[in-house]
Amino acid sequence: MTRARLRVGIDVTPLLGPPTGIPAVTRGMVGALAERTDIELSGWMLTRRGSPPDLPDGMPCVSSGIPARLVHLLWPHITVPTARKIAGPTDVVHGTNYVVPPAASSVLTLQDLSPILRPDWTGPEIARTAAITRRAVKLGCVVHVPCERIREEVCEHLDADPDRVVVIHNAVDSVAGGDPELGHLLAGSERFVLALGTTGVRKSLSTLVDAMKALPSDVSLVVAGPVGDAEGDLAAAVADGGLTDRFTRLTTVDDADRSNLLASAAVLAFPSLYEGYGLPPLEALSAGLSVVATDVGALRELVGDEMELVPPGHPDMFAEALRAAVDHQRRPSAALRARLGELTWSHAADLLVDAYGLAAGTTP
Repeated sequence: MTRARLRVGIDVTPLLGPPTGIPAVTRGMVGALAERTDIELSGWMLTRRGSPPDLPDGMPCVSSGIPARLVHLLWPHITVPTARKIAGPTDVVHGTNYVVPPAASSVLTLQDLSPILRPDWTGPEIARTAAITRRAVKLGCVVHVPCERIREEVCEHLDADPDRVVVIHNAVDSVAGGDPELGHLLAGSERFVLALGTTGVRKSLSTLVDAMKALPSDVSLVVAGPVGDAEGDLAAAVADGGLTDRFTRLTTVDDADRSNLLASAAVLAFPSLYEGYGLPPLEALSAGLSVVATDVGALRELVGDEMELVPPGHPDMFAEALRAAVDHQRRPSAALRARLGELTWSHAADLLVDAYGLAAGTTP
């Protein structure tokens, strides 16, 4: 007898955000899952903010019409509104951004535990989700995390059942093939250190600015990514450090720009204090670029000993590593680039479907 296809409702609200971080991960998951024939995929949103998100052809999407703020008040205490009220007639409801109906038949993606461990690094809306996360885990939802380090945190800080916490690595999309000449034009420099991502407090970009002071004067700094809550701190650090003439800030970067910058940079720098995964350095390594990064997220798990990782929160060590990398660039091996190339959204979708079966109780 053929088993009926699971009906999966996935939160597509993050697709309304900028194409970085959780929105980018959600888009990758949705795109790969929509191609599956072994599940029936639909999208759900608590409310519609502006235009509906861009979804794969034929993928339905429902909006409960229930204000998100009301749900955030209710779910830490009760299971109303129910998954069916939120996502329609589904077997499994998947929350992609810290929020999911609290039930054992739910799957909750936690890219990191910042709302619980460091709420001061998140906005108020995300910080409020910590109570929902705790409630959902207590009721036995399946937790999807991007690496073993976050799995350990979930088990330790949320007292989660280890058998219901699954590690599925995010894809490392190919960014190779960029045009170095266009990258240099975009950077406004022939020799530059690149930082990719939102300018959040935990990204610790002031550490990078301080490290730049010890580099040769012909080496510039390019920070490319959306504006975050530490944008003012970054601007102040650049001004105070006398680096204004060696600094380029790009707040809008498309996929082509990203590839071109990675093709022309001397080094990618990633001084983050905390990460769930660490996609920019993994993308840079897959493109063959030298990287200086802190030991956060999935980097040690995926890169191993192929690159030196600096303990987070040690600016002097980071500066020393950056100086060495600019002088003697250490390129990733072909074997590492091949391993990173195997991390695809198609493979992640295979494992997500297994997680849905676990949540629905259909896994043998």
